[in-house]
Amino acid sequence: NIQADSNGDGVIFEEDNGYGHIGTGFSGPGRDCWGCHGFDFKAASAPAAGPVTPHLSDSNEHVIFAGTDTTITLGGSSLTNYSGTTELTSFFTLSSRDGSINIGLSPEQINISSATLIIPGTAPAGNYKLWAVKGIGGIWTYSNPLSIIIKEPMVIESQTMAVNCGIGSGEVIIIGSGFGIAPPEGSELYMNVMQSNVKLDIVIWYDTIILATGALDGTEITVNGLFDSATK
Repeated sequence: NIQADSNGDGVIFEEDNGYGHIGTGFSGPGRDCWGCHGFDFKAASAPAAGPVTPHLSDSNEHVIFAGTDTTITLGGSSLTNYSGTTELTSFFTLSSRDGSINIGLSPEQINISSATLIIPGTAPAGNYKLWAVKGIGGIWTYSNPLSIIIKEPMVIESQTMAVNCGIGSGEVIIIGSGFGIAPPEGSELYMNVMQSNVKLDIVIWYDTIILATGALDGTEITVNGLFDSATK
């Protein structure tokens, strides 16, 4: 009772192509189905659907270093979509927490579920939010933000040892930058000061100076921080 008798002959399955609800297949009488679902073989889709809101699920890097271009790979969904026959593609915005810095980024590669970006080494150190943005005709959608930290690389400018004669123990003062936070309890296996593969005891640890004690042999000192390490 929902079939249109398009040619007026009273016989179903013999309608003009592209009308009605009855039929199977994609040619001859079967083309009937497309009367509602896309006239003359046009695919069924919402016309002019507009930008679908993108979503970011993860990044292979959350901490990167200033001064060097860094490639990151993002995972997500709806990073691209079609509006009619037009493909809408996300671009990305890196914004500082206080909003004073906003850097637009075009993807090197992008598809519906992943994108590759280059974070420029000129971006100042700080805490950032990364957004995917997609739009057409003045209609814009924004993804959830991902947190990205850009930090200065760790540098040891000098290390000065004072060794107690005869017993080999002493202290070393390490001056530099980017040492980061002091090692919390239980993190000594990966956040430490080492000499000849031996951990030294930490007396003080600040971002620019470390004082450590132990059995010193006069060789290179390595500082292992939360995100970086340096040797001098």
